[in-house]
Amino acid sequence: MFNDCKKLDNITMLATDISAPNCLNVWVSGVASTGTFTKAASLEQGTESGQIPTGIYGIPEGWTVKNYGE
Repeated sequence: MFNDCKKLDNITMLATDISAPNCLNVWVSGVASTGTFTKAASLEQGTESGQIPTGIYGIPEGWTVKNYGE
């Protein structure tokens, strides 16, 4: 979705279910090296199934993570 958007430094993602196959497949590859990622508070960050990982398949490396509404 945002692949190679080099100036993108802010994403708000309010999805709470990311279980669909490949729904975040390489979606933030090539974005800015720093930025702010705002997520639904109920979406946990991590490597387990149903959690959003860090990296090109989730939250970009080096970005600040906030819960929506903070």
